[in-house]
Amino acid sequence: MVRADEQLSISLPNLTAQELAGNHYNFEYFMNRAYAFNRNKGKCRISGRKLRPQEVYIHRINPNLPLNKVNKVSNMATVHKDFHYLIHSQSDYSHLSVKIRNKIQGFRDKLVRNTDT
Repeated sequence: MVRADEQLSISLPNLTAQELAGNHYNFEYFMNRAYAFNRNKGKCRISGRKLRPQEVYIHRINPNLPLNKVNKVSNMATVHKDFHYLIHSQSDYSHLSVKIRNKIQGFRDKLVRNTDT
């Protein structure tokens, strides 16, 4: 079985080249992504399905926390890339099951609530 840190490894130079690196993409973020993935047993927190490496996105539940809290494992959720897109967009997801819709809306609500504070 492949270790989570190997599955989730993206080098900092690659992120920088893609202009994704910033103060939230620090050493703690890279280390804790694998811990969050392992905590979730490689499953999506929305659907409960096992994720393949190319499907994995680590979602920050509250991306507006200060740097010393934003990258804690407790603030990270392993989700399928399609659900991650739905969390951060206003796209319609009414075609999905009620259970999945409720989970996506729950993550969206946390984003809205946290940006209002």
